[in-house]
Amino acid sequence: MLHRYLATEQVRPDDPPARLDGVRVPSGIPKPLSEEQVTRINSQPARAHISLTLMALGPRALEVEARSELAGKAEDPALYLAAYQSRLESRIDAGENRGRILRHDYVVLEWQGPFGFSGKTAMSERRKVPLLPGADAAHSGVAAFVQDRRTGEVLQALLRPAC
Repeated sequence: MLHRYLATEQVRPDDPPARLDGVRVPSGIPKPLSEEQVTRINSQPARAHISLTLMALGPRALEVEARSELAGKAEDPALYLAAYQSRLESRIDAGENRGRILRHDYVVLEWQGPFGFSGKTAMSERRKVPLLPGADAAHSGVAAFVQDRRTGEVLQALLRPAC
């Protein structure tokens, strides 16, 4: 049903393709999902399990250990990691938003991965993921997800605050 819902969106020829859980969707602002659709998606069992352990928090990076185990079949699973920062603000000096302060949450500087499972059903990866310059640990954290690279389907995702 979700695939049919997304297929009804209008696509402009100059829009770059985007994907939502492996399904091609138009860029821009899509129609919001109904609560029923979100409930149906969230009621499906995860096809991978992720645990994140913060090993160290430095001024420029988070050191994290990610462990993942597949709970179902996946053609080409891979783990991705990123540090994020919330509560950022941008003061706008020109254009239609001139004079406004725009607020941003879950801003990622750099994704790391893909880290493949190498034919196994479980894997572990320890990495330093960079924080945004001047990051505030109270509003930072790490994001991880496992995705089947062949289908684009996200098998599981997890956020872990640094504090």
